[in-house]
Amino acid sequence: MYMNKILLFIFLVTPMIGICGTINTKLPAIYYGNQGWAMNEIEYISSWIGKRPIIILLFTDWCNTSMNNLFNYQLNNIWNNQSIPAITWEPFGCSGSSQP
Repeated sequence: MYMNKILLFIFLVTPMIGICGTINTKLPAIYYGNQGWAMNEIEYISSWIGKRPIIILLFTDWCNTSMNNLFNYQLNNIWNNQSIPAITWEPFGCSGSSQP
C-alpha cells in the first residue's frame, strides 16, 4: 500500500517536471498516509525531490484521543519539519458511527 502511494505521487509529480523543466519552481504538498507520524518517510521524499513539502495533508476526527494525538504529536512533527498542516476534519462519532 505504501508503494502505491509513492507511485501515485510520482505519477502526479512527473508531469510537473516535464512541463516546468524543474520541480524547484513548485511548492510541493503531500498526503502520504501517516499524517505526521512517520516523518522519516517525508525525509525520503524530500531528498528525492530536493525540497521539503510545504503542506502536509492529514485527516482526523473530533474524539479526545485523536485530538490529544493531533495537538501533542502530529502537528508538532509537521511544524518541526517546517511544513504547514492542512487538516481535514472527518465527521465520525467517537464510537465509529457516521454523522449526518
